[in-house]
Amino acid sequence: MTILANEIRINQSITDVTLIQVADRRITCKGKFDSNRRKVFEIPYLKASVGYFGLAQPTAKEYFSSWLPNVIRNGHTIKTVNEFSQYLADTLNKNVTKSLLKTNPSGFHICGLADDGIPEFYFIRNIEGREGPYYKGFKDTYFCSEDFRTRDAIATGDGSQRSLDSLQHSIFWYVNGDLRSFWAFWLPATEFIDSISVNPEFPSLKSDLERAKWKLKVIAQLYDKYAKQKIVWALLMVLK
Repeated sequence: MTILANEIRINQSITDVTLIQVADRRITCKGKFDSNRRKVFEIPYLKASVGYFGLAQPTAKEYFSSWLPNVIRNGHTIKTVNEFSQYLADTLNKNVTKSLLKTNPSGFHICGLADDGIPEFYFIRNIEGREGPYYKGFKDTYFCSEDFRTRDAIATGDGSQRSLDSLQHSIFWYVNGDLRSFWAFWLPATEFIDSISVNPEFPSLKSDLERAKWKLKVIAQLYDKYAKQKIVWALLMVLK
């Protein structure tokens, strides 16, 4: 299934940020290992990256690991993250086999900086909802929403509104894929590894990317050693 996770780390201000996207590389088919393939890609002409989870193939003869880089290259004239998200959603709807979409969850994370330096997070998917950690309702078309700048960043936990300029020293997470182990682990693991990172005996952990890599590696090891279906393994990450 994949674990695909984004961290948007707000430092001193809404334009002082670290964006991290991590995913495993394991492709499974009917619960069995198929191959290891890349799932996260930089968009070199934008300050952004894109990753996918769920369905691994746009057609029966091709994988997203080779298809998506071609789509990124063909969109080289695109100027904004918003425009790229619309372009990708349209391209997916024109090319992904409808019968595959009807029977499989499929989604894409696009995270990057807008022209004003403020993060944006776009979620493209065919998924209508969830029951606990499991997805339900698979449409045969993709739809897209921006979930950080226009939703989560401007609303507090009690539903009141806040300004983007008020945000500092905070972290926002977006995760999809196999969620059974993620939420119970990721937040306490983040608090733990961030606290360790200030210890001078662990200099490499000063990197946000290294800490995210460690967290996903621990989940991968859990699946590798204990799970009946070993659906998460081998890390790939992009940092912007």
